Parts: sequence; structure tokens; C-alpha cells
Amino acid sequence: MTLVPRTISRRLQLYIGCATCLVLAAPTWISYRTSREALEQQTNQEAQKQVQAAAARLDDFLLRMGLVPQTLAARQTAFGREPDASLVPYLAQMLRELPEEEGYGIYLAFEHKKGDASDAMPWVDRQSWPGTVKPRYDPKEGKPGWYQAGKRTRGFQITEPYFDEGGSGITVLTLSAPALDRNGDLIGVAGVDLSLRHLQQIVEQIRLRGSETRARGHLRAEY
Repeated sequence: MTLVPRTISRRLQLYIGCATCLVLAAPTWISYRTSREALEQQTNQEAQKQVQAAAARLDDFLLRMGLVPQTLAARQTAFGREPDASLVPYLAQMLRELPEEEGYGIYLAFEHKKGDASDAMPWVDRQSWPGTVKPRYDPKEGKPGWYQAGKRTRGFQITEPYFDEGGSGITVLTLSAPALDRNGDLIGVAGVDLSLRHLQQIVEQIRLRGSETRARGHLRAEY
């Protein structure tokens, strides 16, 4: 048995049937391509909006937390070169007023104090609160570089994430600000440590599943 049409009429029927299928398939294919392009554009726009929203939340969070070391530095400028008796309670109060998932530790390192002095770097974190942390390093020497950056630039600084081996023992991000006297000489550098957990939560809020679900529904509606 052969599948090749033996008569002209059968051949014409076959050709007409194939042509009809092509005519019907063409609009469907065009509609599919159009819908697919629209879907990709919609998904890209949704992704861009979510990334921009997450970036805005990060900026707002860092700007708000940046007020902590800047306020501490301004306070020390008013008091002068020496740490006052109420500095540690002040650090403890500042930390208590911050949400636990945001600020982890607050401190002020003094330029003219030797690293082994008891008041060289008053520091309160979540583990020591309301007492102080005893740092196992001199911030004026070596890593981490938050102190050197504040001293060099005389301005607000944000470090890269690092493991605070000589202090709190966790991975943090430090925001720092220099305390200067009236002559512009460095009194010290104030800092606040941020746990990466909260920053990760902001970034992890970027999800495309909602847009993907809507897109799949859109395709089903088309066909």
C-alpha cells in the first residue's frame, strides 16, 4: 500500500489541506511570538522594578543607620579629646533603641589612646550589652580598615563585609564617621556594625514568581 496520491483530485485535496493548515497555523504562531515577546518585556520590567525597590530600601537603611556614627562623632566633638564618664551608658542606650536585627555593635576609637588602654575604644554590642566589648586588636593598625578610611577621608565611610575576628566574632558591615575637634584634628572614629542578615533579607525580597504566575495565566487565556 502506498501513501502517495494516485489521482489528480486526491493530490489537490492533499495540497488544499496542507495549505489550509498553514493558513490557520500562521496567525497562531504570530500570536504566540507576540505574546512571548510581551511576556519577556513584562518580566524584565517587573524584575527591574523589584531591583530598584530593593536598592532604594538598602539606600534608605544605610542612610538611616549612618546617622548613628555621625551622631556619636558629633557628640564626642562637643566633649573633646577624652571619653566622658557617660559614654558607655550612652552607647548602650543607642544600641537598645536600635532594632536588634539592624544594629549589632556601636563604638568609638580614640586617636591619641594606645591600643591596650582600657578606654581606647569604648564598645558595646549585643553580646556584651550593657557592658563593653574588649577588642583584641588596635583599630588604628591593620585590618579592618574602617578606622583608617575615616581618618584618611575625614568623612562618612561604608566598609565591605568582613568577619570581625577580633571583636564580635560575626560577619558585619561597618559604617563609620570621624570625630574632629574645632581645628579639624582627629579625635577618633565612631562606628556601628550591621549584621548582614538584615541586608540579605532586603535583597531576598526580590522575587519574580508573582510575575511568572501572571504570565502563565496570560498565555493560557490567549489559547
